Amino acid sequence: MSMAKSAIFEKSCTQKYQVLARVSRFVDLSALCRRRFRSLPFPSSLFPIQALKTSRWLILKKRKPQTTGNVLASLFLLFSTVNIGSNHLFARRFSRKTKGNEFYMAKSYQPAIAAYTKAINLDSSNAALLTNRAAASLMLLLYNEAIQDCNAALALDSSNSKAYFRKATALKGLGKLPEAIAALNKGLEFDPRSATALADKSALLSAQEKIVEIKNLLVMKQYQMALRQIEIVTKEVGGNFRDFNILKVEALLELSRPEEAYNLSNLMV
Repeated sequence: MSMAKSAIFEKSCTQKYQVLARVSRFVDLSALCRRRFRSLPFPSSLFPIQALKTSRWLILKKRKPQTTGNVLASLFLLFSTVNIGSNHLFARRFSRKTKGNEFYMAKSYQPAIAAYTKAINLDSSNAALLTNRAAASLMLLLYNEAIQDCNAALALDSSNSKAYFRKATALKGLGKLPEAIAALNKGLEFDPRSATALADKSALLSAQEKIVEIKNLLVMKQYQMALRQIEIVTKEVGGNFRDFNILKVEALLELSRPEEAYNLSNLMV
């Protein structure tokens, strides 16, 4: 199944059976559907019709599948009219993706990464899986891993705004201010109305302007005021930016606070 057909197939099934995706727990839908279909012989051309009948039967009986992944994976298999092996692989990949989403929503980020990784191993050409794993990595402060996934997603789809925005977040976490702004600018080319990205860009540009202001305060020997400005900026954009930390070390030394300056310089190494 081609990527385009897979995307259409996934969207179609998700839309038609999102009601099933909301039902939860207790009954293995895969086994239930297999039993149901064995009792109703029909030609392959009627697979979609019978799948619809089965889903309606499940709802009327108030059957509850174990997981959202089982629901959608089972329905994908039931929809297969050609190339059964390929569709089975697709269903397994989508099931893993759904499990990853469930773990992420539950704030279980390490299991989410593991689920997304299994899905990626089944379909390494899916940019959404890579950006999803990047999001989970960001929650665990795994910035380099997130950047790698975002770059891989962009290699597959250079217009993927989520990949640029998540890469910007990772670069921000690593204290790379100009690179983070560049990634945001690139993402905003494809999604210019993203409120979060626009707010992040505004904060980072403001922080960049503050560097000049703080340097001038240090030249004027206004060390306490410079330190106060640095603390305000780091509250807004994070404390990992090397340029601000260098200025902070200078201010702390001038204020006769060598121990704090030494500790901060060690964190920068």
